[in-house]
Amino acid sequence: MDYIVAIDGPSGSGKSTVASEVASRLGGEVLDTGAMYRAAAWFVLDSGIEPNDVNKVAELLENFEVTVTPAKVTVADTDVTEIIRTPKVTAAASIVAANPAVRKRLRQLQQDWAETRGGGVVEGRDIGTDVFPDARYKFYLTASAEARASRRADETGTTKTQVLPTLQSRDAADKGRQHSPLRKAENAIEVNTTDFTVEQTVEHLLRHIQSETRASDASSLSTSDAPAFSAYDFPAAKHYGRKRSLGNRMFYSFMRRLCLLISGPYLRQRIRNRHHLPATGPVIVAPGGHRSNLDTLLVGMAVGRMSLYMAKDSLFKSRFWSSFMRIFGAFPVARDRLDRRALATAIKVLERGDVLIMFPEGARQEGSKLQPLFDGVAWLSAKTGAPVVPIGIGGSQKVMPIGKIMPRPHRIRMILGEPMPPPETGKSARASRDAFTANLSVKIQALFDEAQQWAGTPNLP
Repeated sequence: MDYIVAIDGPSGSGKSTVASEVASRLGGEVLDTGAMYRAAAWFVLDSGIEPNDVNKVAELLENFEVTVTPAKVTVADTDVTEIIRTPKVTAAASIVAANPAVRKRLRQLQQDWAETRGGGVVEGRDIGTDVFPDARYKFYLTASAEARASRRADETGTTKTQVLPTLQSRDAADKGRQHSPLRKAENAIEVNTTDFTVEQTVEHLLRHIQSETRASDASSLSTSDAPAFSAYDFPAAKHYGRKRSLGNRMFYSFMRRLCLLISGPYLRQRIRNRHHLPATGPVIVAPGGHRSNLDTLLVGMAVGRMSLYMAKDSLFKSRFWSSFMRIFGAFPVARDRLDRRALATAIKVLERGDVLIMFPEGARQEGSKLQPLFDGVAWLSAKTGAPVVPIGIGGSQKVMPIGKIMPRPHRIRMILGEPMPPPETGKSARASRDAFTANLSVKIQALFDEAQQWAGTPNLP
């Protein structure tokens, strides 16, 4: 599996059983995040700390590690598979799960799990809304309180009357907590399992996944697998091991100069600190202030060196635009899932010593403040050893605002920051990437602010 299937829902809705079977049918792995929270609760109780002591719990679980498989749950070499299902741990789990520091730590562990495996089936209460908001498939399982209580009673050997009050209390706590409450993601498919067997629920989910996959495959046959219209063969990662021909380089240089000539009267483009871009070797250019469709072209003209960049796969549905974009170095990436093909291509670009343009905000945004950055830039930098050059763009939103198709005259200003060395690798790789991304955000915001001031657009709406 190279995508995430997110399954959310309240206690007793059948998430764990259904998720395990779906993963088995799809040939992937499954993660029970509820078991992670139960394991954290057990660890708190075993350490003699009250679950309600927010600060002590947060401090205790700062470096918490847990291993969850379908057959076993382990904390610090201790098998806690059975004990985390006891009523005492169950009650504590609801309290511990409401602690924002705990949710942050376990969210990180869950994302690490998926990143290591390249995808999988993940079930819990905030998977589609908070942990993996860009999951390719999202489902929300629900059922009547009575049906869920009956199922939980059968699992625990108690009665429905005994289980129902506890279940209703857990529902209220999950839905009412301030951080990452239980709720259905806007684009999730709701499945009421009250009158469904496990097999019926599994088949329902698989039918949706398979139908969506077939539609995606049919679309990609006419887009990303279409013949390349230039000599670059950008869609295939294997081609990135080849050295660029003189003809390739001359054509790219000619097109760049032509664009600069045509855009001159409209854009009056000025660039500061161009010397910060290494003259040779791999480099990731990370522009900040992605406020216009023109930004990629503007950055490419500013860089000078032949550069390549990711573009959302929907832009490649038109043969004309697909061929045009490939000429200028674009290759498709799917934004709704972990796109291994795009990552492999990006790695090849950098391994060959080329420039990769990558917008860390992802999609175009609005306003003067950067949105939270994705960590893809940090991951690729660590993976390939390529330095990262941040860039601030000012004025592009005035030339072509979101929703407009024709450019308007306005000056463009761009400022290059000093190259940032790659994040550290090893045991603290994730923490190093997080710190790198936070530092990159600060640098890009400063460059973006300076570029806006220089362009005469300091206060964007």
